[in-house]
Amino acid sequence: MLNKALRIPEADVLYKLCLFIQDIFHQIQNESVSDSIAVYLGQTIQRDDFDSSQKTLSNNNLIAFPQFLSCSKDQLRAICVAKKLATLNDNFMPIIIHLDIPANMKCATISSCRYFIDNEKDILLNMGTMARIVKVEKESFNRNQIASIYLILVLSESQQNIEQILETKRTEIKSFAPLLSLIKLMALMNQQIAAEHIVETTFNP
Repeated sequence: MLNKALRIPEADVLYKLCLFIQDIFHQIQNESVSDSIAVYLGQTIQRDDFDSSQKTLSNNNLIAFPQFLSCSKDQLRAICVAKKLATLNDNFMPIIIHLDIPANMKCATISSCRYFIDNEKDILLNMGTMARIVKVEKESFNRNQIASIYLILVLSESQQNIEQILETKRTEIKSFAPLLSLIKLMALMNQQIAAEHIVETTFNP
């Protein structure tokens, strides 16, 4: 429910879960991996979007993930997840996202976050993770018979232009109350109807 609300986004759900989201975010920020590791994310993607990822590759564009990412160090497990998800909708195809996490990057094993079942093979990446596509493989080129997208993580603190953009957006929505900041952000995202709904449910419960 949380990741769906972050992805769509569903502002009213996010507002109700804001303290929970903040807690998970800060837990992840307080964790890191001591050594670099390879992780895999089983996902689905619309076939047209997969084809357009080639254009994203050539343009060197950034991809930002608004949701928390639960990755696995077990590639076969990620493949099973992707194939299972793809059976839910014929318009989507399964893919595996390959990520190399550098040493000391802020992320957490699932077992270190108190809201999740103990599993040392799963790694949780924070919302707002950014990456660039470095390679795209179709099913026919892959021995696992599943499409693959290889990403390289981009750390905002190491990219001055990204940090400047983020700081500009933070300034635009800054307010004396978190609720007003959220409403400003929703207006910036053209989510006026959802913003009105939040105001109504907050002040007229």
